[in-house]
Amino acid sequence: MTGHPVRTGLVPAPITVPITAPTTAPTTAPITAPTTAPITVPITVLTGTALPTAAWSAWSCVVRLVVSDPSALRPAAADLQALMNRVERAASRFQVSSELSRANANAGRPTVVSRTLVELVTTALGAASQSSGAVDPTLGADLDRIGYDRDISLIGDSESAVRPASPFRPSWRDVGLDPTFGLLTVPRGCALDLGATAKAQTADWAAAQLARRYACPVLVEIGGDVAVAGDKTDWQLTVAERNGDHGQQITVRGGGVATSTTTVRRWRRGADLVSHLIDPATGSPAAGRWRTASVAADSCVHANTCSTAAIVLGDEAMSWLTEQRVAARLVDRAGQVVTLGGWPQDQPPGDAARVQRHLVRTWTC
Repeated sequence: MTGHPVRTGLVPAPITVPITAPTTAPTTAPITAPTTAPITVPITVLTGTALPTAAWSAWSCVVRLVVSDPSALRPAAADLQALMNRVERAASRFQVSSELSRANANAGRPTVVSRTLVELVTTALGAASQSSGAVDPTLGADLDRIGYDRDISLIGDSESAVRPASPFRPSWRDVGLDPTFGLLTVPRGCALDLGATAKAQTADWAAAQLARRYACPVLVEIGGDVAVAGDKTDWQLTVAERNGDHGQQITVRGGGVATSTTTVRRWRRGADLVSHLIDPATGSPAAGRWRTASVAADSCVHANTCSTAAIVLGDEAMSWLTEQRVAARLVDRAGQVVTLGGWPQDQPPGDAARVQRHLVRTWTC
């Protein structure tokens, strides 16, 4: 199946990226945000952009919404906020009242959950299957153990060393999910964390919903996870490792882009610098060859699954990404860049500065 081409703004001919059909996310959103939702978080309408753009902070990330119809910007922003609030109530690991927190506290017994959480867990298990367990939703207890037990904005360095991981680890295959009756059973001895896929799935849902509702092209970015929908085929993105870094401009014709990195969301525990990206095989932060992976795929969920798996897989990532038929940009621990699957080569900073078609600057957070 021919997927979504990716090219730089400096190359006149598109580079076709063959992409397999998505296996981890539904093509349509299973939930619908209310059409009269109020704006719950103040937004900033950006000036000097080629298309109407709004930005605000949520989930300890920058959220950006780009639409082609100026009249759709504020109502679409309200709808996106409503959807994100719904996902947070369902899947937050830090809100004790969330459905996921109730299911984690009830580990070993079935918990009734909403359709929203059923879909989010279904996607997370699909990502685990697709990546052969490299992207694993059962790492909540390991994240707590290394200190990621609250919102990232509240985490500081600690003199306490990280406790060793338990040798007895439930598998993602042990998660019980009955979508018909809405029953979720978290295995005893672990907790679910959907952070690797829920943010990306929300971006996919929102882009698809808003493009249909407002009959215009839409781009949604949530903390470096980008999804586009509609008939626009020349979205310009600048992809960077961190806020303020020099980035690379790419053109995205559809689907999604995601970046996973160990250079942000990290803190010290004792003598160790730890990050939020856990290797399921060890229960400890991934310490392989790659520090950052950016992927373009047919959906944001697929891109995020691949970028997260690449960090975990290390030396095996390149062959696995090739099998996934996605475009990827990998940065190793020394800063050397490797591209594959049609991702364009980096341009020198002077050349990139001459390109004036940037719409969205995206980095992971």
